[in-house]
Amino acid sequence: MEEYSNACESLREYLKNIPFSEVWFYTGYFSDDDGNNSEFSFGPLKIQKQQTNMLEKLINESDIEKNWSNNLLKNCLTQRSRRTA
Repeated sequence: MEEYSNACESLREYLKNIPFSEVWFYTGYFSDDDGNNSEFSFGPLKIQKQQTNMLEKLINESDIEKNWSNNLLKNCLTQRSRRTA
């Protein structure tokens, strides 16, 4: 997760200047031919305030400690909040 946080921080200026309103980090794989047994995660690198609010609400309503993806998302949103404050 530290590497992801570092990447969010190092890409901050670049992401501010690109024309896309949102950019997401994706990692994942499929372990068999039919797509079952897959693992993946999405993390926001650049999103709008409305999306940030919605994702923060979802995180607050879920069990953060048991979900790696939520921890990743929470960490990125925390970084984003610091940058926009």
